[in-house]
Amino acid sequence: MDLFIPMFIAGLALALKPGPHLMANLSLAMDGRWKSMLIFWVTAVTASSVNYLVLLTGLSMLPDGFGMLYIFIKSAGAIFFVSIGFSELYKASQIDKKAIKERKETITKSSFFNTFFTAISTAFSNPYALLFILTAIPAITGQTHFTLLEIIIVRGAIIASDVVIMLALCLPLLVLHAKLKDDFVIKLKYVSAFLMIMIGLYLFVSMITQWDLKLSGLLNS
Repeated sequence: MDLFIPMFIAGLALALKPGPHLMANLSLAMDGRWKSMLIFWVTAVTASSVNYLVLLTGLSMLPDGFGMLYIFIKSAGAIFFVSIGFSELYKASQIDKKAIKERKETITKSSFFNTFFTAISTAFSNPYALLFILTAIPAITGQTHFTLLEIIIVRGAIIASDVVIMLALCLPLLVLHAKLKDDFVIKLKYVSAFLMIMIGLYLFVSMITQWDLKLSGLLNS
C-alpha cells in the first residue's frame, strides 16, 4: 500500500490531464459510442501496460535514439485521429434527423481496427504519459529500478485511478446522450469529430517539437 496509494493519487492527476487519452474517451462518450469507447480504453490500457513494463524495467538501459520509435508512433496516431475526425464530420453531415434516435452503434471490422490502432498509437505517443513514467514515477517512488511486482503495483494504481476518472466523466455523458434532443446530439457529433481532429493535430505538433521526448531523455537535444 505504501507504493499503491501515492501512485493512485498521482494517477488521478494524470487521468484528469486533458491529453489525448482523456479527450478521446470524452469524445466517444459525447457521441454515445460506448462500444468504441470500451474497445479504445481496454486497448489503450493494455498497450500502456507494455509501455510501463518496457520503460520502468530499463530506465537506465534505454539506448540512444530510442525516442525515434515514438516519433513514428506519434505520426501514425496523428494520421489516424485526423482521418477518423474527418470521417465522423462527414457522417454527422449525412445523419437523418428523424432516424437519429433509432441509430445504434455497429462495430464493423473496419471501425474496430481503426479504434484498435488509434488506441495503441495514443498509448505509446501520449507525451504526458511518457513524462509521467520517466520522470514523475521515479520522483514519487524515489527509485529508478523496479521489480516486476513493483511495476504491477504501480500500473494497477494508475489503472484504478483511470477507471475512477472515466466513470466520473464519461458515464454521465453516455447516460445523458440517450436523453438529449436530436439537434443537440448532432451538434455533439460535430464536437466529437473536431476533438478527434484536434487530438491528431496535437500529436503532430508534439511529433514536430519533440518536447516530451527531450525532457524525458528518450531523445537527445
